[in-house]
Amino acid sequence: MNGDTLEFNADAFHLDPNAVAEDLLRKLPGVVVWGDGTITVHGREVSRVLVNGKPFFGGDTKVATQNLPKKAVEKVQVYQQSKNKDNPLDSITEVNIQLKKAKR
Repeated sequence: MNGDTLEFNADAFHLDPNAVAEDLLRKLPGVVVWGDGTITVHGREVSRVLVNGKPFFGGDTKVATQNLPKKAVEKVQVYQQSKNKDNPLDSITEVNIQLKKAKR
């Protein structure tokens, strides 16, 4: 935990050398990648997948997760982005994939 952000260190998960970010997400506790590419975290659907805090090729989750190699990923951050500050239940779940400095 880093504040209100749940962070996973990618190097802590041992995968095939040819694995992509989607394979890493499948290993994370509480994260489910469905057959259609939809990602849920603890039952809440992920609305956006960001790479280094920015949308990746228009924000399509499947493009980002299926094309980034796992060895380029430093950490995966999961957090809630509030839509309405008056209602904390009105929020969306986002995933940010941080790349290693040498792989950016």
